[in-house]
Amino acid sequence: QKANVDGSLDDYLALRLKELENVGAITKPLTTIDFAGRSARTYSASALGDFTVIAVPLDGKAVLEITAMAPDPKGVGFAGEVNALIASVRFLP
Repeated sequence: QKANVDGSLDDYLALRLKELENVGAITKPLTTIDFAGRSARTYSASALGDFTVIAVPLDGKAVLEITAMAPDPKGVGFAGEVNALIASVRFLP
């Protein structure tokens, strides 16, 4: 999902986390990561299922928000497939 941010990325994510706390729980706190050569922020949460969000600032006030949720009750490797897909993301110059 692409979102437009009025303030800083951290302000945007603080608001998202506060909204999330009304319906679920944060399971891994907000941290900074390298994502496809860009500085990004990530957190994990549980609400109707467990998921991870990666927020990557783009040009201007745009943010690319990737949400990964891969339930795998039979253990056939869905999470690995999703992680490989996310790891394959590249940004064009």
